[in-house]
Amino acid sequence: MTGSSGAESASRAEACIAYLTAACKRGAECGGYDPGDCFAFTRACPDATFAPGSTATVAGLLACADAYATFSCTAINHYQAPSCAPTGTLEGGEHCDFSVQCASQTCVGAPCGACAKSVGVGEPCTFEGVVCAAGLYCGPNAKCVAAPDPGAPPEQVGEACTGNVDCPTASYCSLPPAANAGTCTQYPDAGEACTEEPCRDGNYCGPDETCHALPGDGAACGVDALTGRASWCVTGLFCSPGATPAEGTCRTPQSEGQPCLTSAGAPVLTSCASGLRCDASAMPPLCLGAGGVGEGCSELPGGATCKSGSECECADDACSTSVCKRIGYAGDRCDDGSLTICHPAFACADGVCVPREPETETDDCTP
Repeated sequence: MTGSSGAESASRAEACIAYLTAACKRGAECGGYDPGDCFAFTRACPDATFAPGSTATVAGLLACADAYATFSCTAINHYQAPSCAPTGTLEGGEHCDFSVQCASQTCVGAPCGACAKSVGVGEPCTFEGVVCAAGLYCGPNAKCVAAPDPGAPPEQVGEACTGNVDCPTASYCSLPPAANAGTCTQYPDAGEACTEEPCRDGNYCGPDETCHALPGDGAACGVDALTGRASWCVTGLFCSPGATPAEGTCRTPQSEGQPCLTSAGAPVLTSCASGLRCDASAMPPLCLGAGGVGEGCSELPGGATCKSGSECECADDACSTSVCKRIGYAGDRCDDGSLTICHPAFACADGVCVPREPETETDDCTP
């Protein structure tokens, strides 16, 4: 349930999950990364949004989940949250387990942490326990500066900036020493020096401290300037090791069911396509995908994993084997044989997943 129209019937557990999932997904969209299913962000629900000191309400969280879907990336990249984001009543220095408990919206060292103190424009912001107030972010020279208008587009190359987040893709904010403002500058391209900044996308910094275009399928892997190891290939390829650390060949990853590629007789664990793993226990080692509900799994490194929406859990009381179980929510069956385990925000009561209520006290952090 993610819409504000369901506020009357939604539980605090459901509202917490909806809100944190929306924040996670929008942050990933603005940051250009894949967050998976955002499940990990919701494990601490409902306490993550309803711990003592929080002012959050079910209706407010569901409405804010909707707001996150279109919230400005400019604001997110400057560490801002929607105005509807819940705040707490605890002041700087007070004990906290979650940021939602704090008036500053930041709990440092959670769990068993302390609320950060909000500081204003021009104040230092790199000390532990200090955070810039709403509408500000920690800018040049580690001082709080005003965040840009959420609707404003990024500055263009050659224009003034106060930090990298102000500049468009493939550029950075070049700041002179002790300056409060700089200029948006493109990252170096192929053939340009990379002694100060990383190379532009599609390039790597070689041992000669010059940017080179990423090599393609069948070409020698690019050698990294810092490590001296062969590691760079066009996105989607992997580097198959050679006779020495500085040697390798860019190859196309193997698809599901194909043998893992080998080097010096050993399987190359990175030789499988994205989303697959090299099962070295098979003979020959094979590239395999995540298992579905009811299929075997292992929590050991390199072991069989489970598909999104399921988790690897003990198949019996003795935990002699493990199996992928579906993650259940309100009303889902969780009795023996259901192959369902309730989301941590829910408890299994009489064979059904029911919303868990938040704790009424913060953790006792006494050693």
